[in-house]
Amino acid sequence: MRIISKFHDYYDGVQSVGYDPHLIYHRVRRSLRIMPVSSHYYGRDSASAFAMPEELPLFSDSFLMHINPRRGVRNAKFMTTDGYLYLIGFCGKYYLTLREYHGGSWGHPTTIIYLYDASSAVKYFSEVHEIDSNRGVFDLLGECSVTPFADPVEPFRILNCPVFMVELRDKYSMYGREKELTVNPELATLQFYKMFDPFAAYQEIAMFLSGVLGWPENATVQISDKDMRDAKGFDDWSFKTLSTKKR
Repeated sequence: MRIISKFHDYYDGVQSVGYDPHLIYHRVRRSLRIMPVSSHYYGRDSASAFAMPEELPLFSDSFLMHINPRRGVRNAKFMTTDGYLYLIGFCGKYYLTLREYHGGSWGHPTTIIYLYDASSAVKYFSEVHEIDSNRGVFDLLGECSVTPFADPVEPFRILNCPVFMVELRDKYSMYGREKELTVNPELATLQFYKMFDPFAAYQEIAMFLSGVLGWPENATVQISDKDMRDAKGFDDWSFKTLSTKKR
């Protein structure tokens, strides 16, 4: 798999060990908006509370209840953090990660960390924030035990991509505010190497593009003339005739 992209990701270096030149991943990053439906602002957990872009399917009600429980210790504990819960769709499967940060005051830089499992989350909060938490608070992190969509592959087919990300909720709620959906996000920024090493991530994407999405036949990603020119190895002077007049 050959990758054409404006940004670098942590698995790109695997191309150096050989790739199929006929399989090209046009990794174009773009953002969509999931808008709230005002009539459901104070309603119960329901997929109809969101207006999905580009005819994407609605979230399953069971998934919304899973990540946004109305009662219980897990919800109360989660609400005490300043983190943000993200949903990452990766090659037909889904993962939940909690973004946390510390520092950023008195001259100390802000450190951002993405937590993908309960053990790491408990250790982080006890050591950095000095908050005692039980493992059950973060049991939803990692690969989703409840499928976000009725057909897990359908969103990938509609977006025609192997990776996308959704900002789900902060410590207050996941309802009543718009959410950003990013197509082809930078996985290194999300520290996704904690789930897949570079070789595994590269292989998963290549197999998903060719085996599930049917690339390159179905690869209809739009790319600008300038990006296509750069990808072919040309530059601003490639199609210009230099002046032969001497001054």
